[in-house]
Amino acid sequence: MRGQRYWVLQGILEPMLGANVPNPEDDELRLGNGGVRLTTGELGTEVKWHVNSPCVTSLFKAMQWLPSARPPY
Repeated sequence: MRGQRYWVLQGILEPMLGANVPNPEDDELRLGNGGVRLTTGELGTEVKWHVNSPCVTSLFKAMQWLPSARPPY
């Protein structure tokens, strides 16, 4: 999915700066450390996280933000 990317890290929503080009190594590190990746675009919004990471606070923040994102989720 191509569009605007955001990260929720330790419960704080952070937009990706710069070219918004995905970096698989950086993504895996952030996901493994409890980050939640949000990607919005013409097709909707994708939410991605690692189930076994400590991401509860970030998931709650992502849930609060989702109503302002483009559906479907």
